[in-house]
Amino acid sequence: GNFGVELTKTLYADYTLNAVSGISEPIQRSGYVTHDISTKWQPSVNSSWTYFFAITNLTDKYYASHSSIAAKNNAELYRYEAGRDFKFAIKYEF
Repeated sequence: GNFGVELTKTLYADYTLNAVSGISEPIQRSGYVTHDISTKWQPSVNSSWTYFFAITNLTDKYYASHSSIAAKNNAELYRYEAGRDFKFAIKYEF
């Protein structure tokens, strides 16, 4: 699910809930839930500058992606997803 809100004319915040159910074929894999937040800010309504900040996997959940079919006992192929991730970007329009 996704929820966004315009806090002011120049500040926008967004929350994303990622919920993935478990699988049992071809291997067993538990489901997982992660939380992401992001913001977008402009110094003024007509500003050419926009600043973005995001945190994915806010709670630093340790989980394995369902895109891998490797079993946990096969450490060479089994990979956990990255933990908490911070992103920052600046955009200038002219």
